Amino acid sequence: YFAAAAPVYSFVEARDVGLIRVKGKTQAVRIYEVIGEKGKVGEEDRAWVDLYNRGLSEFRASRYLEARDRFDETTRRRVKPDKLAQMYVEICKELSEAKSPLSGEYVHELKTK
Repeated sequence: YFAAAAPVYSFVEARDVGLIRVKGKTQAVRIYEVIGEKGKVGEEDRAWVDLYNRGLSEFRASRYLEARDRFDETTRRRVKPDKLAQMYVEICKELSEAKSPLSGEYVHELKTK
C-alpha cells in the first residue's frame, strides 16, 4: 500500500484503499494499493478491480448491503484472498446493522504503529 500523488497514476494501476489514520496522528491519509504496471494489468484483474470499485462507490453512498455484495463478489473472483474486500464486508455488516449512515467518509483507524 502507498500514499500517492496523482503523477504516479501515469506509471501504475492502483485501487483506493480508503482513508487511514495511524495511532498518534490526527490527520487521515488516502492509501492506494498497486495492482500492476500501467497497461499490463490483465482482464481478470481488471474485472475484480472494477467490482471492488463499484463496491467502494456503493459504500461511500451509504448503500452498505449493495456494497457488501460487490465486495463479496470481489473475493470470489480473486485467485488469492482479498483481505481488503473482506474487511469492507465486515464494515458493511456493522454499518448496515447500525442503521445510520456515516457523516463523511469512513476512516480506518490503525491502533498500532
